[in-house]
Amino acid sequence: MKLPNHPESLTEYGEISHHLREPRVVEPNALEDAVITAFNNGVTHFDMSIIFGGEQFVGRGLKKILEGGVKREDISVTDTSAPFGNRASDVKEYLEFSLKNTGLEYFDIYIFGEPWTALRDFTKEVSSMDLMLNANGTVALDFDADHITTWKALEDQVDAGLVKSIGLMNFNERQILNLINNCRIKPSYLTIAAYLYNQEKSLRKLCAKHNIAVATWAPIGCYPDLIEQVANKKCYSLPNPLEEPVVLELAKKYGKTSEQILLRHLHQEGLILEIPRLSQPEHLKEAIDIFDFQLSQDELSQLDDLDRGEDGRFIDDANLPGIAEHPEYPHPTHSCC
Repeated sequence: MKLPNHPESLTEYGEISHHLREPRVVEPNALEDAVITAFNNGVTHFDMSIIFGGEQFVGRGLKKILEGGVKREDISVTDTSAPFGNRASDVKEYLEFSLKNTGLEYFDIYIFGEPWTALRDFTKEVSSMDLMLNANGTVALDFDADHITTWKALEDQVDAGLVKSIGLMNFNERQILNLINNCRIKPSYLTIAAYLYNQEKSLRKLCAKHNIAVATWAPIGCYPDLIEQVANKKCYSLPNPLEEPVVLELAKKYGKTSEQILLRHLHQEGLILEIPRLSQPEHLKEAIDIFDFQLSQDELSQLDDLDRGEDGRFIDDANLPGIAEHPEYPHPTHSCC
């Protein structure tokens, strides 16, 4: 599947994705307006998730764009399932819930959100937050769901025309290969938390081999503003990537911010950038304004060399206690839960 791109092609560099991750803390109108503003500034790929609760407001923005004469095929819309909806029997129900929320007839990409599965309260109607907790505050896990049967249910939704393509979120190499070896429709898309200190090079190499586009939902590491929510305990020994000497030097050279240098690095490395906080106009402008300069190969290599592999991973779902107990938790050697 070829994704819409701006202003360079996916195969050449990557693309910016409008990933709205904060609907619970912004005004609905601001979220709707952000979608329209992003489109007017060249963003054509809109990425959301049921668990963040902003589907309706993103949908309103998309509706206005389409009513303005834009063809549906000229924009790409991605949605992501939640861990509590990852059973095969839940796939269609949650997908249809999200489509109804957005007012769309189909999603271009639908993401299998998280390789681990949580329990849901089957006595309640489907909602955007069906996560259940145990008495001790840990996430109530489902140990019986398996990737293959869920993936087959997702393939059925492609056949039904409700989604054009299906992908994955936070799956590791073993899990991806297991699906590839047991599927009818291969994953087209993987979104992970790749950033300066944990660039996921081996995983990206595997995806390139199997023609899977790779996106990062944390291109600057969510540091420092979300660190208290999603960073594990090891993060406190890591320097702030925005203050890395190489990053600061390049920012000064090109007249850019540190964040723009980090975004441009991953963009040129071929990753799709899923950028949070685009409901803030100043952040949206900063995110889009990375296409008027290009890092040299030597500069890219300097940034590549800052990769610390697993030692650089600090985004580890630490705000969801207990999930490391799930056998399909993707980073068992790096758990802080």
